[in-house]
Amino acid sequence: MQSLFENLFSGLLGLVHLVEQLVFVRSLELILFVIVVVGAMLAVRILLDLTSAKHRRKYTRVTKYCLLFGLGLGLVLPWFERLGLALAAALSIVFLSLSIYYYLLRGRAGTFSLLHRVWVPRERIRDWFLYFSVLTGVIGIVSTLLSVLISPFMSLTFGSVVPLAFDTLSVLSALMEFTITIPFYTTLYALLGRYLSTKQASNPAFVEDLDFSSVLVNTSHSYSDLLDALESLARDGMATRSSSNPLAKVRFTLNEAGGKLVESCEKESNVRLQHEREFVESSLDYLAKRMSDTGRFKRVVRRRALNELEKLRRRVAGLIEAYGMLVDSNWLRATTQRIESLNLQLVSDI
Repeated sequence: MQSLFENLFSGLLGLVHLVEQLVFVRSLELILFVIVVVGAMLAVRILLDLTSAKHRRKYTRVTKYCLLFGLGLGLVLPWFERLGLALAAALSIVFLSLSIYYYLLRGRAGTFSLLHRVWVPRERIRDWFLYFSVLTGVIGIVSTLLSVLISPFMSLTFGSVVPLAFDTLSVLSALMEFTITIPFYTTLYALLGRYLSTKQASNPAFVEDLDFSSVLVNTSHSYSDLLDALESLARDGMATRSSSNPLAKVRFTLNEAGGKLVESCEKESNVRLQHEREFVESSLDYLAKRMSDTGRFKRVVRRRALNELEKLRRRVAGLIEAYGMLVDSNWLRATTQRIESLNLQLVSDI
């Protein structure tokens, strides 16, 4: 009976000693553990709140496997540091290759004909970075938690290199994912529709990569933006992708549904442009009226008017960058001259 009490007493002492180590001796590790756990729970909750059911269905299957693989690797790799570093190095090479491929697609798509045969839409590349970030992030979180929890129980100290390597890869992948912007296809389809209506009529309508510069003239859209938009049409069955002749690297032939889509997008963009033109014209009318009513502007009012004119100038420039040939050239010329005339009148009053 005495030995039983002694064993219970020694067990209680051991438990007290463990709590003391966790709370007092290893307080920093405990704080880190709590922060990581709470942060992970909040991140999951935010994702569930912000994403729709459609997005959750789209990503659930892949992210589920990423979570399972990440959990398994995160539990194993801290015990084998060399293996963990080797896997981190291999994933780093994959990440670098994927980043270089995206860079070539983004800025050099019109230079290398090989890219047209292995073209991957930016939506899919963004998803790849997302899955890569989830996988490496789970490995980093689990290996970090394991390093914190195992030390008090087994008197083992895991290195921080493996968790740090995977956490770094996860952060870099997330940054790459956020920097990949998907263009507004409606405007690109509108530009395509206007170009097809101005070129020599052909049945069926088609566009080649040689025509891309004419479609995107004066805009801020890139070669790869239009190619992604056309690839989206092809995936939806509204266009056919083919290599047309030795001069053109790729040709997209629109069917009846594709022609109707670009026509409707052109009408929508014209409505948006009409609203923008009315806003610019009404603002200029208001400024001109204030100038005629007030005569010589006071300093504060003149400064505000100059700032407003600068905003309008940037707004008109933004319309050109977004809509290109859709903007009426006569309206653009008249509006630009009117802005400059009002600006000169304000400056002369100084």
